[in-house]
Amino acid sequence: MGQHTRPGHAWRRPVTAATGAAIVVTLLGVAANAAGSGYSPPCTDVESWECTQQRLGALESWAATAGFAHTAPIVTAPPTATSTVTRTLTSTTTTTAMATVTASPKSTATPTPTPAGDTAPVNNKASLPYSAGSFFTSGLAGAPVDQRQTTAFRAFMAAHPDQKEVSYPLIRGVGGNRWGTVFADGAASDPVWKLTGSVPTEVGHLETTGFHAPESLGAQLTGTSDSPFVVLDRASGFSVWAAKAVVVSDHTISVGAAGLFMHDSNGLDRRNPRSDSAVNFRSRGAIPDAMVIRQDLMTEAVASGGDLGHVLHLFFVETDSAAGHVHPMVGHESGKAGWGAAGQRIAVSATADLSGCSPHGLVLARTLQRHGAYLGDNAGGATSLKAQQDHEGTVWGSSLTAHELNGCVDWDDFVVIATGWQ
Repeated sequence: MGQHTRPGHAWRRPVTAATGAAIVVTLLGVAANAAGSGYSPPCTDVESWECTQQRLGALESWAATAGFAHTAPIVTAPPTATSTVTRTLTSTTTTTAMATVTASPKSTATPTPTPAGDTAPVNNKASLPYSAGSFFTSGLAGAPVDQRQTTAFRAFMAAHPDQKEVSYPLIRGVGGNRWGTVFADGAASDPVWKLTGSVPTEVGHLETTGFHAPESLGAQLTGTSDSPFVVLDRASGFSVWAAKAVVVSDHTISVGAAGLFMHDSNGLDRRNPRSDSAVNFRSRGAIPDAMVIRQDLMTEAVASGGDLGHVLHLFFVETDSAAGHVHPMVGHESGKAGWGAAGQRIAVSATADLSGCSPHGLVLARTLQRHGAYLGDNAGGATSLKAQQDHEGTVWGSSLTAHELNGCVDWDDFVVIATGWQ
């Protein structure tokens, strides 16, 4: 992508191949010198740009902990010559073999809120839910790109009447927009809330046993026809998602749909053959925690020069019902004649120029580059991501806007990952 112009911003971080190579050499030298000083390299593939970025982030965190100041610009694009990730992401692969997966025995334990007394851990990337190797936190190192589908995707996005005027993902739930996702962290000391209304029998204990969430949860609900929320109930060890939510009585919320995923699982719906849980359930298999851009993770990533640490759920302009659904989804919406299967994973190319990004936009672009997004729900309009719903300016204020990715990335920067790849 060429030079970007983004009104109101002047963020420019160009990186030449020579500069990138020098940074790699410097980074490896610093890593060697830092050995034995509390720094542990997160990976060893020194020719991989993904690894180089991970090392840079780890070194920055180590330096900050050790009391060193960091003033160098964050590198967001690889050298153009020999990056392993770059070569992989420009392959001509159109199909990929699915690896044989041996699932662990599925947990059948019914979650129960724990007694009051414990407190929720500090919110940060290290405390993201789900077990190691989950799809939710999976990276894209080595991911094969489907070039044919990438070409079709870009053409579709440029032509669809609801999308052609918007060349980047919009951000919902900020700047007075009420179509984001309410997010709350639940601790054992928080009150127990219960659901009523259209609660699937698979998660019926949300009606009878409930979940921990702050007292403020009810006041944050948007009251729109969508009105979704995600609660990370750390005390009980699961994440709750619900939609069409409205408070109907004391600590009771009526909903039109609901789901729950256990944190000690691999974060996949129990109907997915790759899931290790007999409990996880959400309409069509969407991952609750992927459906929201959390403010705490964004703040941490801006400060550290990192990313959100997880794949995102994309509210897509229009999927193709005839294409069905693919991992991680287990169902799809009917009556759609757009592009792509539900669950199809897309990502910002490793070679995309991110020099036009604002700090918050850069975090989102890095997240889309390193983890990608899967086609989740149909948006009913232009493609978007849902931010943690701002409430009277107390969550984002003016720090995140609906057009944060304007001048940062556009659809021609995206590639389509081969179907079914983890």
